[in-house]
Amino acid sequence: MGHNDIVVPEPARLLQDFLDRRTWVQYVQFRWIDFSGVLRVRVVTKEYAVELATQGTFLKSSPIAFRCIVDNARVPGVDFTTSNVYQPDWKSICSARGRKGHAAKYAAVMCDVSETSLGMQALRQKCPRQGLANVLRAGADSLGLAFLVGFEIELIIMHLSPVSGVFEPYSSGFGRYSSHGLRHPAFRLVEKCVEELRASGVCIQGFHTEGFRGQYEMSLGPLPPIEAADQLVFVNDKIKSIVSEHGYYATMSPKPVADWHANGQHTHVSVSPSGCEGHFLAGILRCLRGICAFTMPYEVSYQRVTPNEGGMGVSWGSENRAVPVRRVAAGHWEIRCVDATSNVYLSLAIILGAGIVGAQRKEALRWPDASTVSLCAEAPEPLPNSLADALESVNEDFAAITAVVGDDVIPRYLQHKRHEMTVLKAMEPEYVRGLLIETF
Repeated sequence: MGHNDIVVPEPARLLQDFLDRRTWVQYVQFRWIDFSGVLRVRVVTKEYAVELATQGTFLKSSPIAFRCIVDNARVPGVDFTTSNVYQPDWKSICSARGRKGHAAKYAAVMCDVSETSLGMQALRQKCPRQGLANVLRAGADSLGLAFLVGFEIELIIMHLSPVSGVFEPYSSGFGRYSSHGLRHPAFRLVEKCVEELRASGVCIQGFHTEGFRGQYEMSLGPLPPIEAADQLVFVNDKIKSIVSEHGYYATMSPKPVADWHANGQHTHVSVSPSGCEGHFLAGILRCLRGICAFTMPYEVSYQRVTPNEGGMGVSWGSENRAVPVRRVAAGHWEIRCVDATSNVYLSLAIILGAGIVGAQRKEALRWPDASTVSLCAEAPEPLPNSLADALESVNEDFAAITAVVGDDVIPRYLQHKRHEMTVLKAMEPEYVRGLLIETF
């Protein structure tokens, strides 16, 4: 190699190739999802992003990346001698919008977040995205497992009432595949979102009216888990941004309207090879009550513990939408007790981690197929009816999952949610409902 040859680090090459094809991009959003499920962002110039990638250094900040609850208040006990370190995954970089308009100036990249302090020899992992990567490695290394994940996005478009100042539904056409809802003006916003997402390379399998009234659903194509989660973050943010430009709010909050249909985020998981599917499913069902603490992380989430929404009891069924886990095909399940307030990386890490532990232990599937079981059979163990109930269900069964996820992500999350739950309980329920509408 000659003296003039310059070895360009792979991260810098990925970033520069991206920027060379999109000369209109001027800024890069460093993104992560915190323990409250909130998308948080730091913006840097493209020149500084290239400098960081070329030098192999990382963006640092004060230690609040995972230390704020949903209303943006800091949790107690923040150690301000530590720093957050943002490690971008440049394979995830994407344009925030098309090449026209103000948002076209922005690209976005998902980051892993670690922690460092004076005297610390190595970065300490504290990030659910890193935890999901640990789970996937464990499944591949111990059992040769690979996964695909797809999401169903349910949303309601809202506006602020000029009279009351509270959120009210803007989309109000009939759902359940009714053409009536397709004629409502809100559907034009849904169409615009679908058009821009498809232009960005997102695989939208289909979209339709859902729920009783005013709700829409989009189905995303399957991807490997981290790519699927990164794409979901991108899709949800893009939908919200497009709709907000027209003066409305797109919300995926689980219960934005008290007496309306709830929003879920049904999560499709496929495992390959599928020969271990019984053990894998048994691992999930054994921990399902505790899993809800991660997949339904707010009190309002438990208004979805009903038939045909999140399900009522710890059970599964072949093509059965009345239970929390629907078997779609060999090795393919739909997890229904999930909503969009969850940290998608952590939810997937817990679901897949529970399944992997079940497969490693060759756990017996002692739960019968709810689609074929006799009506006289014993009633299943109920799902939690509150967040507190779900948090209490995170028991010794989760020790093996915690070991797979790595470090102390799960203990930190549980501590965070218990504090947040206490704070939110002291607030007016309708204020909390509005807060979740705006945030999610």
